[in-house]
Amino acid sequence: MGKNNDTFTHQNNQHNNQNEQGEVNELQRKKLQYNQEHSNREENEKVEIEQNEQSVEDSKE
Repeated sequence: MGKNNDTFTHQNNQHNNQNEQGEVNELQRKKLQYNQEHSNREENEKVEIEQNEQSVEDSKE
């Protein structure tokens, strides 16, 4: 009976580890997505500011 119990415990631990790893992967994926979106937003704002500055310069000429 002890051997069956050990096997069950081992399998259960493996399942728990897989679930935890899946959760970690999901969090990492969300973090990466957030960082990419945030980075893109900052880059877009910089480009927009540069374009606005260029428009002001062009209108002065």
